[in-house]
Amino acid sequence: MKALIPLLASVLGAAFLASSAFAADAWSESTQPGAIVLFRHATAPGVGDPAEFKLNVCATQRNLDDKGRAEARKLGEQFRSRKIAVGAVLTSQWCRTRETARLALVTG
Repeated sequence: MKALIPLLASVLGAAFLASSAFAADAWSESTQPGAIVLFRHATAPGVGDPAEFKLNVCATQRNLDDKGRAEARKLGEQFRSRKIAVGAVLTSQWCRTRETARLALVTG
């Protein structure tokens, strides 16, 4: 069974991830062949989504702010600097998770 390594991008923040003892172990484990890395979307201010949100309309959702976009890019830099191979990227349907993945792992 493949290892599941949680990297909580928005909870810990990308800068904290790069320097904490927890992160050092998680980053080390994530370089292993077959590792699965799970992390939450970057900063999207607020809580939940508006009452009338639609999954297929990003403008109706709670989305990343500039800080969140910077965090996602920083997370991508961390993956690239550690030469972590990304075989597949899976996200939920929420725009904030898709944008986090795109900025971090797809387009860098």
